[in-house]
Amino acid sequence: MKFWQKEKAKQPLTVFTFHTVSEALHFERMMQKEKAPVRLRPVPRMISSSCGTCAVIKREEENKALAIIQKHELPYHELHRVEE
Repeated sequence: MKFWQKEKAKQPLTVFTFHTVSEALHFERMMQKEKAPVRLRPVPRMISSSCGTCAVIKREEENKALAIIQKHELPYHELHRVEE
C-alpha cells in the first residue's frame, strides 16, 4: 500500500448463508418488511454455502435480525461473523 492511500477501516458484519436461493430471497423480503437493512450478495470465499448467496447485515443489527428470524421462523444454514 502506498503512503497516500488510506487503509479502509474494517467493518464488522454478520453473514447468513442458505441452502437455496429461494430461502435467501425470502429472508431478504422478511427483513425488508421489518425495516431491517440487509443485502444479498455472493458468499465470500472464506465461507462456503450450498446456493452461493448470502445475506449480509452490519453486526450492530444482528440482535434485531435474530429476533426477526425467530418471529418469522426464517430458515438459514449458518451465521458467520466477519470483518470486511
